[in-house]
Amino acid sequence: MDISKIDELVEILGSSRSTEILVRKGQDSIHIVRSAKPRTQPAAPVLSAEPVSTSAATEPEVASIRSTKVGIFHSGAGAPEVGNKVYLGQPLGVIESMKIFNEILAEVTGVVLDVLVEDGSPVEYGQELYRIEKA
Repeated sequence: MDISKIDELVEILGSSRSTEILVRKGQDSIHIVRSAKPRTQPAAPVLSAEPVSTSAATEPEVASIRSTKVGIFHSGAGAPEVGNKVYLGQPLGVIESMKIFNEILAEVTGVVLDVLVEDGSPVEYGQELYRIEKA
């Protein structure tokens, strides 16, 4: 495979939201995987003149992890189950779309309350996949 074609594939992957690209031509194939995005520095705390409540929250805050693509959901080995703790940036599964595998990452740290899709099932854009109680 021509190196200029590989450079072009890397550029395409870099400008997309996908994390992997797989190309096959006859007996040749190339699989390019983009590493996780670098973490940014947390924003400086904002000071507020409003009083802060010291009472314990009665309702836990719940985050929904949603599909970023239309495709087939694959949970993979080690996928979290109900009751498992997950961490920010942890892979939760992938969505296969047009033979490209797009990683689904935890957007919060917390405990899995619900797994709303089964391995191998089709998913729609924006479909809720996981519900996580924020830690």
